[in-house]
Amino acid sequence: MQEFLPVIDNLERALSHAEPASGLLEGVSMVHKQVLAVLERFGVTPFDSVGQPFDPERHEAIQQAASELPPGTVCQEAQRGYLRGDRLVRPAMVVVSVGPVAAPPAGQAGQPAPQEGGAGSTGSNSGDGAT
Repeated sequence: MQEFLPVIDNLERALSHAEPASGLLEGVSMVHKQVLAVLERFGVTPFDSVGQPFDPERHEAIQQAASELPPGTVCQEAQRGYLRGDRLVRPAMVVVSVGPVAAPPAGQAGQPAPQEGGAGSTGSNSGDGAT
């Protein structure tokens, strides 16, 4: 069964990159549905990951990314995971949210950080040559 999963992955990649109104898209879609139906007859089904809390029993994290989802939630799926009944056939390869990117506090956006020795510095190099 596991040997069929890369075939399904490639069919899904083809579907996501095909021209919307092409006959090829329709044909690949039919083959994809047929292969999934065959796997289902043997009890193998894909499971949803996006929007679910990260579960190390079902997910393989490949990256972390900022998203609107809460931290620790799956925000993207690179490769679907499959179950046979309650048994894991293949974990899903996922991107896990670290939460939204924090915006800088109001009024501080675009202001450079203060530098040492700048205006108002009490350094000994005043530049006037007096001793």
